[in-house]
Amino acid sequence: MHMNRPPGKGGENKLDLVRLKDGESVTGIVVGDFHTYYAKFNQKYFELSEKNQPGSKFRFRVNFAVKEGANWILRVIEQGGLLYERLFDLNEEFPLDENVITIKRRGSSQTETEYSALASRKIKLTKEDVAYLATLAPMDLRLQGQQEAASELEKFNSI
Repeated sequence: MHMNRPPGKGGENKLDLVRLKDGESVTGIVVGDFHTYYAKFNQKYFELSEKNQPGSKFRFRVNFAVKEGANWILRVIEQGGLLYERLFDLNEEFPLDENVITIKRRGSSQTETEYSALASRKIKLTKEDVAYLATLAPMDLRLQGQQEAASELEKFNSI
């Protein structure tokens, strides 16, 4: 798995996002690579921006398989630099694509919220789990503008 340390929501995409409230947690395993970008909040959702634009913040998305009953369901975590750094540090000791982790939110406002990320002891991966997780195709995590730009580039390159 490849992760870069961050240097410092694309609401238009229809993804099954994990939304944690104060005191809630989610347990699962990372599937695929992290997608990082910069975005500005426009009063409703984050929209793609450049790193050096005023109000631009580091964001990431990652596919995250959670166990619901006997099945693994692919969802998406979309957050900022605080959680990314916690996951980066955890990944050094417990590779996120090999270990079940628990992410917990504490706080209810943007300025007082903290996230923790720990290797989980509640869910152990079985051989069947590992085999099934290997079959999951990660969702495209790029924002709408990034998807359109990539599509245009592919068209141009095929000429």
